[in-house]
Amino acid sequence: MTASKSSTKKRPVTEEVVLQPGTFAPYVEHLATLLGATARDGADARKAELASALDGQPGRQLRKLYTIDALRDTGTYFTGSALANRLVTALATVLPSAKRVVDPACGAGDLLVACARHLPLKADVSSTLKDWGERLTGFDINSAFVEATRYRLALLALERTQISPREIPNALALEKIFSNIQSRSGLDAWQIPASPVVIVVNPPFVYGVAEKNCTWASGRVSQAATFMDTCLCNAANGTRILAILPDVLRTGSRYEKWRQMITAKASVQSVEIVGQFDELTEISVFLLELEVGDGAGPKTEWAHPKNP
Repeated sequence: MTASKSSTKKRPVTEEVVLQPGTFAPYVEHLATLLGATARDGADARKAELASALDGQPGRQLRKLYTIDALRDTGTYFTGSALANRLVTALATVLPSAKRVVDPACGAGDLLVACARHLPLKADVSSTLKDWGERLTGFDINSAFVEATRYRLALLALERTQISPREIPNALALEKIFSNIQSRSGLDAWQIPASPVVIVVNPPFVYGVAEKNCTWASGRVSQAATFMDTCLCNAANGTRILAILPDVLRTGSRYEKWRQMITAKASVQSVEIVGQFDELTEISVFLLELEVGDGAGPKTEWAHPKNP
């Protein structure tokens, strides 16, 4: 999943800036090699390498492979496992039976990996991967990030099952297994087979232009706010939404109508102030938990939560 912040450079909000997937390809190749080695040697023999690949390594590689300016211009930062696990803790009892988990801005898969840690294991790794592939859906415009997400989920399955090398299939057709993890924009119509039970998202924090039919803002607007609107449009009543969001959405007067839109469509279950996103990303964020419905459920103060 990626997190983002706007650049300090002046750039027209209509100008599209993207990170080239080819730049991230060397790290994807590393994950592919690690998957093959784990399948050959077993998870125990690759324990340290697996732990690194599943715990913050993609974010470190992101900063090595792309320039600081490129990351700032696109606003791309990965969630990291600590914050991802912190977000999904509230879903620990829901995820084992969840039929559809969606991350519409999945990046290298930190939030989906955090969710998959709570999914059940089947009799063998092939059955486990098939089950996870049916449950997990993710979108990102960067095809290399999508590939990385698939490899990391497969690595997690090998780590969690702790099976011997001879039990691992010779070939893992990850694109087919994780066919619902796709290179596309999460702001487009999702067109998924079934309504999500859970949506987890760390949307981009860059700015764009509000759609003409937007009811809560016009002109330049946070894409994180737009992503949340899209999530609500794609969610049925009862869907749980957990999000990592820039603090300006919680407190900014410009987003009062956005907050009203949120509480009209969903009940705010919790608000948790995190502070700085991570040690290298100077942007304040908070965690938001919603349950989609008519907004008639328990209310939580946005600007002044009970447990700051």
